[in-house]
Amino acid sequence: MTIPIETNIAFGVPVGSTQLPSEILHKLETFPSFNQSETVNYENSPEMYNVLGYNAKLKNSITQIFTVWANNLTGVDTQKWIMTTNWITENPNGYPMNYHRHSNCMYSAIIYFSDVAEEHPQLKLINPLAPSLMTHLEVRKESANLFNATHYICPLEKGTMLMFPSYLMHGHEGFKSDVNRKSFACNFFPVGKFGQGDSTVDTNWLQYDE
Repeated sequence: MTIPIETNIAFGVPVGSTQLPSEILHKLETFPSFNQSETVNYENSPEMYNVLGYNAKLKNSITQIFTVWANNLTGVDTQKWIMTTNWITENPNGYPMNYHRHSNCMYSAIIYFSDVAEEHPQLKLINPLAPSLMTHLEVRKESANLFNATHYICPLEKGTMLMFPSYLMHGHEGFKSDVNRKSFACNFFPVGKFGQGDSTVDTNWLQYDE
């Protein structure tokens, strides 16, 4: 007897990608960077985490691209977003990027504006359900799919902009290459009024005196 069984996707984690125009890539090449393996203290060098500084035009161009993607996900066309921290790292030594997540923001983005070598490892996003998956009996799987994959491998190509929820752990493996691996990263937060009922907030309420 054949019994039809349907499998649906109850929840999904969105990961966006797009190719940016060359003028944005060229502009990002002009900003300073720091070595990925070195710790840069925000209090001592706040400008390195706001590397675009007062370049409102470039900030807005990148934010507008992100906004199209994010608002398409939420279905709220009027939601406004602001870019918070933004920085450029380089990795000339091929060190691995420790897996980490970004706090105090909602979404993050990475732009590969510089040359990409075949040896450069792709960014890996860790499935947030992976810890719970591992607590159950693990059965042999022939291949990864939407329901059993422990990670997602992001595309890596010059000009690519990646966008993903900031709670996702991410990093990459070490490598050997004569080409310096560079990328621009930033975070986004909603601004204005959002939410509903007793969960409503307006970011204009958050002003304070130092």
